[in-house]
Amino acid sequence: MKNRPVILVVDDQIQNIQLLEGLLVRQGYEIIQAESGEEALGKLSGNQVDLVLLDVKMPRMSGFEVLTKIRADKKTQRIPVVMITAYKENEARVKALESGCDDFISKPFDQYELLARVKSLLRIKYLNDEVEEARELAENIINTVREPLISLDHDFRVVTASRSFYEFFKVKPEETVGQLIYDLGNKQWDIPRLRELLETILPQHTTFDNYEVEHDFATIGRRIMLLNARQIQSASGNGRIILLAMEDITERKQAEEEIKGLSLSLASRAADLEDSNRELAAFNYTVSHDLRQPLNNISSACQAIEMLGGDKLDEGNKGYLKMAIDGVESMSKLISTLLRFSRSAHSELQLKLVDLGEIANEIAATLRLTEPKRQVTFKIADGVMAHCDPDLLKVVLENFLGNAWKYTGKQREAIIEFGSAEIAGATAFFIRDNGPGFSMPDAEELFIPFKRLPGTAEFTGHGIGLATVERIIRRHGGKVWAEGVPGKGATFYFTVPAEEPLRTKWTDVNIASVLLESDQVNVL
Repeated sequence: MKNRPVILVVDDQIQNIQLLEGLLVRQGYEIIQAESGEEALGKLSGNQVDLVLLDVKMPRMSGFEVLTKIRADKKTQRIPVVMITAYKENEARVKALESGCDDFISKPFDQYELLARVKSLLRIKYLNDEVEEARELAENIINTVREPLISLDHDFRVVTASRSFYEFFKVKPEETVGQLIYDLGNKQWDIPRLRELLETILPQHTTFDNYEVEHDFATIGRRIMLLNARQIQSASGNGRIILLAMEDITERKQAEEEIKGLSLSLASRAADLEDSNRELAAFNYTVSHDLRQPLNNISSACQAIEMLGGDKLDEGNKGYLKMAIDGVESMSKLISTLLRFSRSAHSELQLKLVDLGEIANEIAATLRLTEPKRQVTFKIADGVMAHCDPDLLKVVLENFLGNAWKYTGKQREAIIEFGSAEIAGATAFFIRDNGPGFSMPDAEELFIPFKRLPGTAEFTGHGIGLATVERIIRRHGGKVWAEGVPGKGATFYFTVPAEEPLRTKWTDVNIASVLLESDQVNVL
């Protein structure tokens, strides 16, 4: 960074240079010497010079020639040049001014006049430098902005345009600057909405934001543009400058339309789901009341026949009667199972911190009461906690532990375990038994409603318990899976996220459709 102004003194007479140097150094200026035009041009290219004092008459290259080269070079063309000569004719002064000098002093010069002229020109240069720096900064800022940006004068002619404007609209600077905006690109900017903005709205408000214009541009096709305009007074106060920023929102508008369409579609689907839920609720009522009543009538009739017929019934008729009673009981259990399955998929979650080990111990005690003579060892871990719905997780554990109890029925010493383990960085809960197990290729079918694995026909059940478990765990935001080996038992795992899951009401279970698939359901 320079501490003081630098002045290049060019003269073929060293005594003249020394005279000027002695005068200027006392005023705080830094002096660079050059005794020829060639030397002066070389020092100009290698130094940051603020002003040149240039002798007119020099051998090989005159001061006029040096001045011409200074003005032709973009790096030096704005440096102030004062020409000093012994010539006093007006012709020499005119020639110097025409060549581009900023001032002219005749020898012998008055030192105070010289210093005043130097000081004045340096002040003008610094002001011009500040203006140029501001212009370059503004230009760089404009070119950094991603959206196209142009400035217009009071006649709506383009003063400047950003690089993104040229790139986006595929136009060239020479076709843009100085042109009426409406004439740009073969009049592709002659847009009624734009005229309304510039000529009617902007003069009244000085600013305008988010003015939407849709137009078919010759170079880029149909676009929806968002315009932002600012009207500012020019520095001279004699006119106005309009800044006009443009943002292409075509894709955004298309995305909004797509989102709007999806929202309408989702709203329609939500309405359909609400209708389905109402139909399902009505069907559940039918199952719970209308279907149970005929079963109750059949059951009552069978009991009456059994009581009234007594010993009059032969063994064959007693067998038919027992078959009817068993069928009624099976159908009643199936209806209860279906209703529980439906409720598990639609009831609202009531989440809290739950001791699953305590629930497991309660279920184990209940199972022991059903078959007190069985030798079953329960290994239930203490303090197994989860953030879940206690009622629904009780259904989960009842199904898992009930299955383990059922499938270990033929083991001399059955072992059923419940606990937790760290799997893949997360806590998983497990139920393990030493029952008959299963083949891993069949594992994915365990959670399909009414699906019974090969070799399980001897065990009672409808094949819906694990499907209920899967629905409940999925509603909690977790997952469930199983591992087994034929003849060596099975282990069922499930996870419940540590944080509260989304409270989603699942509507993917349609009991009516399940019942209608009669080829998959053996009711009696």
